[in-house]
Amino acid sequence: REEAARAMGRNKVREERVYDDDDEFAEDVGPEPAAPGAQVKARASAPPTSPAAPGLVATSVAILAAVALSVAIYGTQKQLEGALLYDDKAAVLGSPVVQGEVPLSRVWVRDFWGKDDLSSKESHKSFRPLVTLTYRLNHIFVGNDPYWYHVFNVAVHALVSALVVPTTFAILGWRSDSIYVPAVAALLFAAHPIHVESVQNGVGRAELMMSFFYLAGFL
Repeated sequence: REEAARAMGRNKVREERVYDDDDEFAEDVGPEPAAPGAQVKARASAPPTSPAAPGLVATSVAILAAVALSVAIYGTQKQLEGALLYDDKAAVLGSPVVQGEVPLSRVWVRDFWGKDDLSSKESHKSFRPLVTLTYRLNHIFVGNDPYWYHVFNVAVHALVSALVVPTTFAILGWRSDSIYVPAVAALLFAAHPIHVESVQNGVGRAELMMSFFYLAGFL
């Protein structure tokens, strides 16, 4: 009996030692590493990192460059002192609405040229009341001096050129990490010769204002 008891005690000690060794082995080894497939899946499910957007300074420089180029091209003394010609005479000099010969409220019922009601058979049917209101403001402050009509047009063109920068970012989804594409787009827009008629002629203000609201719609 005594020998049997001693044998059972020795077996129990061996089992405890094996158990302790397994614990120490588990602590040394640590958690089981993930399978390669699981690691790939984890990397694929990680959210993509977006590139950093250009800083405020770089964006401001691009906008100021577009404005400066616009003014440099269209803001010369000779251009600003140019007379109101062609359709300008009808839309500005010959418009009773612009010249203050009728109540300002008539701007909402007369066509762009200011002489005929939109309901009239003689009407041109063109309707640009916001543009006509800006002509009226010009007339109120400076009369028919063409200088300030041209200054207004150049200012609007410079503003539209500046808007090309944030608009390009919006088209790219605000993900671009480079200022070069928006800056080049704005400079090309400011300098493109297709804008000459719109900026230099008084009636071209309609196209300039349309461009402003169109680009602003992207923001």
